[in-house]
Amino acid sequence: MTENQKHKTSEKDVVDSFERRIHNAFKELDDLEDSSSMSSTAANAGLLRKCKIKMFGSKKKKQETGEKDIVSGFEERFHNVVRGLEDVSVLSKCSAAAASTHTDDSGETEADEKLELGFIKYLPSSDMTNGIEEYYVRLCAIISSCMYLPQPLVHILEKQGCKLASIFLKEPPNVLLFDDHGIFETTNPPFSVTVAGKKMILAWRGSMSVMDWVRDFGFYVASSFRWKNVADVVSVQGAYLACVESCMAKHQDFILKMINKYHVTEILLTGHSLAGGVAQVAHLWFTGTMDPSIDPQPNPWKDLKNKVGLTVRTMSFEGPMTTVFMRSDDDQLNQKGIDFINKCSANMCTTCYKMDVVPRMYGYVDFGLSMVENALHNATHNEEGIIIGIIEKDLVGRELESVLYLAKAYYTIARKLHLKNDITVAMQFQHLGHIIYYDSSEAKPQVLVDNPNGILTDAEGKTSPLPQFRDIKYVPTDDILDQLKDHIYILFGIGLSRN
Repeated sequence: MTENQKHKTSEKDVVDSFERRIHNAFKELDDLEDSSSMSSTAANAGLLRKCKIKMFGSKKKKQETGEKDIVSGFEERFHNVVRGLEDVSVLSKCSAAAASTHTDDSGETEADEKLELGFIKYLPSSDMTNGIEEYYVRLCAIISSCMYLPQPLVHILEKQGCKLASIFLKEPPNVLLFDDHGIFETTNPPFSVTVAGKKMILAWRGSMSVMDWVRDFGFYVASSFRWKNVADVVSVQGAYLACVESCMAKHQDFILKMINKYHVTEILLTGHSLAGGVAQVAHLWFTGTMDPSIDPQPNPWKDLKNKVGLTVRTMSFEGPMTTVFMRSDDDQLNQKGIDFINKCSANMCTTCYKMDVVPRMYGYVDFGLSMVENALHNATHNEEGIIIGIIEKDLVGRELESVLYLAKAYYTIARKLHLKNDITVAMQFQHLGHIIYYDSSEAKPQVLVDNPNGILTDAEGKTSPLPQFRDIKYVPTDDILDQLKDHIYILFGIGLSRN
């Protein structure tokens, strides 16, 4: 049996196993719904109705909420997020730090002293992050978290006097652009441009609306003219690519002008959740644009690289897998694609905190299914037999506030789709670069790689010796909400933004 046949056999086994497990999980749920335990008493019926109202709201309330969303935008949704977390948010702590800031005889401020405490005990070093210094890791985390706020960077980094982002610079970071896309904010993640020293940070906002989640869960893959010489073997998540190309079509001229004005020598791409995926795709966009072996046509980005040595690095947080490499019958093309992927990987990293499921999407299908099974088991086996697992934060969208309902909705849709085909596609996605993994806030970060097909190499061109990301198995929990909070805490709770 050839290696290719072995791979296909293994892939088929995984797909078949996935299908069996998800059918078994939901059969148990269907049996529960068909039984009289959920409807035999008025009390249980009332509890179930209360849960459904919690999930969806009344029609009138839903309409009013929708109208209010249009008016209030980010602010209301962010405060809902804050109320759902046990730790203090970046906004309140940053405001407190700003309010208590005063300068002593040494020239240091109370805010400066607070910075030394932090919430993640160990910051990743520049070796771990593929060249991003610790301060800029922190700054990227601050910006990524602030993207969830209305006019976030202006208020947090400049107006409030908070020193979180300026203690290592002669001047505080300068927010040059914040594009919320107006009425299209719910479908197009807001985008910002900030200059800090000679670095420019391009950031996107993470998932907040149902449309964001549709984009997150889509398996559409696409290639770009920006890496057209390897487009047959290298693809990315198509919706994220559309976000990148839309932003660059609108703002490229402005960005280039600001790079020259501020003498920028390095671009940092960042974002959390969906935005972490967008940042990773943007890295391929920039790398292909500046690499003459990939895109031979002249352009201003190549000119900047030749003139000032412009480099691009990515520091994303809890983003999903975004890249697909599919071998062709052309060995030379395959090698070009692998070389391009490794060139991108050399300057990329992302984080994964504990059992966060988002960085395991899409390729690590067993992890995601195990989490769904765990949620369903908790929902169908608690003593009172009622729905539990309500998510108290809007980042998953109001219409998907129940873990149980989200899982069942997914299964309902999956029944109508070619489930095996979708799983097969999902399995092709992988992360590029280093994965900075934290198994607790007190633990030292581990450097891992996502290398299921063996194409990621070290500096000597040998298969990367780093531990495999997918070797970390899912750990069941009695409170699924704790694992969902892992996705947010990297920024808002005990996270790297040191809020």
